[in-house]
Amino acid sequence: MHIFGGEKKEGRTITKLPCQATDAEILRVACILLVENNIKIIAPIRDTILIECDEEEADEIKEVYPDA
Repeated sequence: MHIFGGEKKEGRTITKLPCQATDAEILRVACILLVENNIKIIAPIRDTILIECDEEEADEIKEVYPDA
């Protein structure tokens, strides 16, 4: 397999691939869990998930997901 770019770039690209794949899988699972809990997802953005809810629901969501 050949990845185009400088040799230094190739090393970084190859070493980051497993982490990026794991991050993507964690984000996918988080989206599934949110949907299963009837939370409307607007968009996954990098390592963040943008959700939409009523003001009343916001407090409940913060209890379930305290880092939100």
